[in-house]
Amino acid sequence: METLAAFIKNPKHTFFESQENNEKILYLLRRHPVTNTGWMLTAFLMSASPLILMILSLSYELNFSASVPVKYQSVIVLVWYLITIAFALESFLNWYFNVYIVTNKRIVDIDFWGLLYKNVSEATYENIEDVTYSTGGILQTMFNFGSIMIQTAAERREFEFDGVPNPSEVYDKITDLVQEHGKKPHKKHDSNGKP
Repeated sequence: METLAAFIKNPKHTFFESQENNEKILYLLRRHPVTNTGWMLTAFLMSASPLILMILSLSYELNFSASVPVKYQSVIVLVWYLITIAFALESFLNWYFNVYIVTNKRIVDIDFWGLLYKNVSEATYENIEDVTYSTGGILQTMFNFGSIMIQTAAERREFEFDGVPNPSEVYDKITDLVQEHGKKPHKKHDSNGKP
């Protein structure tokens, strides 16, 4: 089940487009699965709403369907479920393909929006100036996830690994790699979400 994991250390048989020959992926990160509860709950409510509407109309003797011809009612329900499936699929794909990669040479942030847009940003460890991580709130503390902010001297000034599991471990690895590459980053961490 490593394919759907949010925290994969030294993933095997995993590659990305701009990976160099001697570059090794150390961490493959996604947002923690708990961050998916919002869209999952919405998709569940969307899928249950036609049934709930039917139960309410029967129990209170309301006739919502009287204004819509019978032959169109099934089409409306079918379209509703297609919209629900499209919403759930797009939300899942956004979670699955938005990845943060830590390699032995650089960090890579792959942002995937909708079905057709992808943005890839990267920074070498020589360009990293500041690394900060934060966890705050009940859910982040209970499930051990948070955000890692990375300030760089590169074209893209700030990277944010949002909602990643085990942020302290990833933070430690990134700062160690920055030091190995000859630079001492400004280290900051906060368990309350404050700098």
